[in-house]
Amino acid sequence: MDPTIFLKFLLFNLAPSILKTNDSSTPIPSILRLKEFDDGLKLRHLLVVIYNALVERHCIGFHENPEDKVFERKIIHFVSSGNQNIWEINDGIWVNEMS
Repeated sequence: MDPTIFLKFLLFNLAPSILKTNDSSTPIPSILRLKEFDDGLKLRHLLVVIYNALVERHCIGFHENPEDKVFERKIIHFVSSGNQNIWEINDGIWVNEMS
């Protein structure tokens, strides 16, 4: 997929209201100047989503047990959100899975 089209797809999904006035032919700089992206929170979320996808692609290897892969993905998502460190996440996930 063309990176420009992919980025537009992500932007349209983060702020569906922009579809009323813009379409796939609108340049990305014009989309990013819209009021929906003024606060920067949606762009930060977009960067986290892209970062997660790239990290998962390179960090998740082959596992005999498919649950191990899910566990690694959970850790990557929690760490990238910046809310907890890896040890707090590990303790929390094991507690949740055992209960």
